[in-house]
Amino acid sequence: MKDMGIKDDDDFDELPSEIRGEDGMNVSERKLFEAMKKIGLDPIPQYKISQMKVDFAFPDEMIAIEINGPMHDKQEQKITDKKRLYVLHRENWKRRTFSSSSAYNHPDNPYKPLLAP
Repeated sequence: MKDMGIKDDDDFDELPSEIRGEDGMNVSERKLFEAMKKIGLDPIPQYKISQMKVDFAFPDEMIAIEINGPMHDKQEQKITDKKRLYVLHRENWKRRTFSSSSAYNHPDNPYKPLLAP
């Protein structure tokens, strides 16, 4: 972990987004996915909307879930995120976001209310 610049094993906020499992999910996404499944939700990972993919989707409800790590605080990424939000709104989707640290460190939080319209 030190080779990647991570000081503590619990500091998964700093993991590059390229570190993904065979299912296409990173560590935080996997934790949130498992937590949502545990409470009876059935998210679709890496769902394509228009020309982009969102971390998770509930197509029937038209809710997109995104997990944002520290890179989303950078100005360049904020611009990209605004464009993504525009596309989602244009396609009539609602977006819910979670921080990567929340998804990783608190996967058993009750996410169901946050997914409500």
